[in-house]
Amino acid sequence: MNKRLTGKILAVLSLLFIFMLTSCIGISMDIVLHKDGSARVSMVYRVSGMAEMIGKLDGNENRPIIPAGREDFERTAARITGMKIVLFSTSVKNRDSITNVVLDFDNPQALLKFLDPKGETASINNDNFKIILNKPTAAEINKDLLDLMRENSEGYNFEFNFTADGKTSSMFITDGTGKQINPPDFANTVLSGKKVSLSMPVVPLYSLRDGFGVSVAWQ
Repeated sequence: MNKRLTGKILAVLSLLFIFMLTSCIGISMDIVLHKDGSARVSMVYRVSGMAEMIGKLDGNENRPIIPAGREDFERTAARITGMKIVLFSTSVKNRDSITNVVLDFDNPQALLKFLDPKGETASINNDNFKIILNKPTAAEINKDLLDLMRENSEGYNFEFNFTADGKTSSMFITDGTGKQINPPDFANTVLSGKKVSLSMPVVPLYSLRDGFGVSVAWQ
C-alpha cells in the first residue's frame, strides 16, 4: 500500500474517531460577566457510556473520563492567576456521566486564558466578547458518516449562554473567521436580551467546513 493511500486512510480513521467522541458528548456553558470585570462560568458535560468506554481503551482506566476531570481543572487553576474552582461534581444518569463545574474568574484576562490558552480564538473588551468554536477546515466529510453520527448523537447538544450583568446583550453568529452569518437552521437562538443563548446538536457544529463562532455585544 502506498504512503499516500495509507495517509488518507489514517485521516479518515482519525476523523471518524473524533466524530465518535464529539457525537457522544453534550456540553453546556453559561458565562456571566460582572460589572467589575469578574466572571462566573458554569459548565455541564454529558458523556455517553460509549465515549467513556473509548476513553478507557488506552489503559487509563483510573484517570478521569473525557473531556476532563477535577485534576485537569485544578492544574488549570494553578496555572491561571485569578481562576477559582467553586464547584465540581459528577453523577450518572441513564448510563451517561454528568459533570458539573462552576468556575470564578477575577478578571477578563483570566477568563480568556481558560477559554483560549493559545490566544487564537477568543477576545473580550469593554463591550464585546468573541469566540471561535470551530475553525474552518478543507476536509471533506462523508455524508453517510454524518448521518450515522447524527443518529447516534440524538439528545447531545452544545449550549452556550452569555450574560453581561446589568446590560442588554446582542449575539451574532459567525463563521470560523469571525465573519457574521445567519444562524444555521438547526440552531435555536436568543439573539437579544439580558441573556443571549445558542443551542444546537453537537455533530452539525463540528461538521461546518467554514467553521463557527459567536460574537456578543452589550450596552
